[in-house]
This record gives sequence, C-alpha cells and structure tokens, in this order.
Amino acid sequence: MISSIPSPKRHLFQVNRHVRASIMLLSIMDGAELDLNNTILSSSSKPTTATTTSSSISTSDDYEKDLQLAAELGRCLLERNQELQNYIDILQKQIDDEQCSIKLLHAKLESTREQLDTKCKQTEILDAANFDLERELARQRRDNEINRQRIQELSDLCEKIPLVFKTHLTELKSRINSLTTECSGLNEKLDKSRQEKRYLIGRITLLERQRRDDNDSLQNELNHYKKLLEKYTNDNSNIILSNIYSPPEHEVSLYDEVLLENKQSMNKPSYEPTNYKDLFANVYEKLKISNNNNNNDA
Repeated sequence: MISSIPSPKRHLFQVNRHVRASIMLLSIMDGAELDLNNTILSSSSKPTTATTTSSSISTSDDYEKDLQLAAELGRCLLERNQELQNYIDILQKQIDDEQCSIKLLHAKLESTREQLDTKCKQTEILDAANFDLERELARQRRDNEINRQRIQELSDLCEKIPLVFKTHLTELKSRINSLTTECSGLNEKLDKSRQEKRYLIGRITLLERQRRDDNDSLQNELNHYKKLLEKYTNDNSNIILSNIYSPPEHEVSLYDEVLLENKQSMNKPSYEPTNYKDLFANVYEKLKISNNNNNNDA
C-alpha cells in the first residue's frame, strides 16, 4: 500500500496544471475584452468613414464570436473544473484513506516493534536459559561419565560375585549338612531325654504316692500308739505312784523319769517331715548318671 501513495500525487499535479492553464486562458480573454473595449471607445470618439464603419461591423461580429467562444470555453472550463473538483474530492478521500492506512501501518509497525522488543527480551531470556541448560548439560555429561565408570566397576564386580557366591554357597551347604547331622543327633538325644523325663516323672509320681501312703500309715500307727500310751498311763498310775522314790543311788526318782518321758512324748510333733533327700537318693543318682552320659556323647 505504501508503493501506491505516489499515484494520487501525480494526479494532483496534473489537476494543478489544468487549473493553471484555465487561469491563463481567462487572463487572455480578459486582455482581449479590454482591447476590444478600448477599440470601441476609440472608434466612437473619432469621425469614421464608410470603410471604418464596415470594419467596425466586422470587428463586432468577431467580438460576438469571441464572446460566444469564450462563453463555450468558460462553460467547458467550468465543467472541467467541476470534474476536476470531483476528482480532487475523490483523490482527497483516497488520500484520507491512505493516511488512515498509513496510521494503521504505523500502529502495526509500533505493535510489531513492541512484539519484536518482547521477542528480543524473550530471546535474551531464552539465551540465558540456553546457557544454563548448556551448563547443566555439561554437568549431566560429567555425571554420566562418572556413572558409566561406576557401572563398569559394578559390572566387573558382578562378574566376580558369582564365583564368590558359589564358593560361599558350597561352604554354607557343607555347614548346613554338618548342622543337619548335629541337629539330628540332638533331636535323638532330646527324644531320649524326653523319654527319660517321662519315666522319671512317672517314677516321682509313684514315689510321691507311696510317700503319702507311708505318711498316712505312720500317722495312723502314731495315733494308735498315743492312745495305747494314754491307756497305759491311766491304768498304771497307781503303780507308778507306789514307786515314787528311787533308790539312793539314783539322783532322779522314777516318777520324775516317767513324767519327763511323757512330757517329751507330748512335746514331739504328731507329724515329722519326711527326709526327701534319702527318699529320692536313687532317683538323683540315676539323673546324675544320665547327664554324665549325655555330656560324654556331646
């Protein structure tokens, strides 16, 4: 659209040239009219002859023709001026439109310039970000190189690990076999110990029952003897009183001895605790022999 701007200027220059031509023509016509008026005035002030009269008539005819020609020319010029004015209006409108277009183009140019500035700033930001990314990329490459070396080391280690694991697995298998054998022996010993324990528990239960039975029988026998003693004491109390004094060689009388024995028998408890150590001596001896055998087997 900018390249079409010189065309209205060229048309405007042509219009101005036509206007100047019309002005020059009007000035020529005015000059001719003044010359004609001067001629008429000079002819009226002097006496003329018949020849002069005929020439003046011809001059008046030419003048009328000139006036008619000038009128037609003026009308043509007016029409042409009107056309040119209309054309000028059209051109002015086009110029206004072009100016509006120029303003729009300037606005677009400013907008484009702002966008360009924004893009330049964005480009600067992107350049800075690109620089940071390049630096980060370099760091990542260094890290990748370090990781590659570590992976290589781990790969070498992984190649060595199966041999180490195989050796260790063989050792563990042999250890497991030995522990399994030992565990089997211990299980057998445990079963044997459990059997002995059950036997000893049964034996202890039996002995405990026998002890209770013996205690009951002893208690009954003790009660029986106590009753006999009381009966014997009551029946022979007179006989004991008759022998109240002892012979001179005895320091204590028989009565005192009987009373002392009776008191001692009354002070004794009716139930004496059983000596379990003597009762279970055989059981303890068997347990000791079994433990010694287990230690020797281990």
